[in-house]
Amino acid sequence: MPAPKNVCFLGRLPNLADIYPQVSVYLRLVEHDSLSAMVLEALARGRYVIYSKDLPFTETAGSFDEAHEALARLLARKRPNEAGAEYVRKHYRLDEQAEKLRRLYDRWIGCRAGGY
Repeated sequence: MPAPKNVCFLGRLPNLADIYPQVSVYLRLVEHDSLSAMVLEALARGRYVIYSKDLPFTETAGSFDEAHEALARLLARKRPNEAGAEYVRKHYRLDEQAEKLRRLYDRWIGCRAGGY
């Protein structure tokens, strides 16, 4: 089945910063996944997300039919996903996430900032 005219498969891209402004809905249906950085990036930019995991301010879908229904609901919205963007700003601040990683690495391998 060919893709609809408004769907473009871009393949693997090194940077999505230029792509997000062209997208209204990000679809991520996977069987196994940790919290996807791309989901957070899309939300942070006010985009709507259809995701196979339950996450605030996203539509959850576990099948093509559920994703199709969610897409119809989201395309009817004419405003950015401001609540999703605010959620990411509040709960996934880069400095806080970097500090969590620093503490985790320190605990795992004994790394200290500025040296080994």
